[in-house]
Formats: sequence, structure tokens, C-alpha cells
Amino acid sequence: KQVIDTLQKTIPDIRNRVEIVKIPNGLNPDRFRYRPRQKGKNIAFIANLRIVKNPMLLIQCMAELLRHDPDYKLFHAGKADDLLMGQYVEHLTKSMGIAEAFVFDGYQNDIQGWLSDKHYIVSTSVIESQGMGLLEGMAVGIKPVIHNYPGAEEVFGSKYLFNTPQEF
Repeated sequence: KQVIDTLQKTIPDIRNRVEIVKIPNGLNPDRFRYRPRQKGKNIAFIANLRIVKNPMLLIQCMAELLRHDPDYKLFHAGKADDLLMGQYVEHLTKSMGIAEAFVFDGYQNDIQGWLSDKHYIVSTSVIESQGMGLLEGMAVGIKPVIHNYPGAEEVFGSKYLFNTPQEF
């Protein structure tokens, strides 16, 4: 929805020029083994480190969570292609005294195996379709925690959405 809205703002007569069709992301549930999770404190974040994934908000959310319980850990699967963003994340987590709670595991070939010891999956994106990392996490039984980006409620409902680090 947000992409179509943006297109219409940029090209007001787009619907007169072309047919617009929504094609949702799909996930083959047969490729994933669902299992109920015990309560735990391992949070997964699957994304290449870039500005649309909003790592700035993620750091603020983790800082708030760690104020209440310092045993939580955030595990990041993905590349840090944006060197400036990587530098920012490293600097800010160290400056805030929370760097020990961030584990950077890099790109994962076996995402299902990597998710095996995780309890939550977080998305702080400012824009998504469905977010394949979220769908994969949910497919194996991990509870999602999703920043309320435009269109998130339409895709996921409101149960798993948050707006602020305090709600996170």
C-alpha cells in the first residue's frame, strides 16, 4: 500500500497509465519446521544494515529493554554493507554501554538453523512489504515484534506492533 501511495504522489495519474497489481511475498511453510518456543531472551534481527531497516530505532529499543532486564541479547543476521551505518551502530552501542548485548553474526546461509535458539524476531524498518525475515521467523514459531511502519497493520494486524521504544 505504501509503495502505491508513494507512486501516486509522484505520478498522480499512474493508475490511468498502467494497471497496478499487488503481489504479496510468499513463503512455502513446508520448507520450515514450526515449533512452539519457550520464553527466552534472544532477539533476532534479520536485515542488511541500512537506513531503511532503522537500526537507530533498534538501538533505542534495546537500550530501553536492557534498562528493565540486562539479560536480553540481540542477534543480527545480515551484512553491514553501509560502512557508515556500521560505524554508527558500533559507536552508539559502545557509548550507551550496551555493546555486549549486540551480537553480529553476519550473513546466514541456514537462516532456519540460525533461528533455532531465538525467541523473538524484531523489525524496526520504516518500509517493508511483508519482510521475509519476519515471515521466516514466524514460520518457525518465533514471536514477531514489529515497528508500526505504514502498512504494517494491514499485513500483521496490531497485536505485534509497537510505536515507541517503551512499547517495544
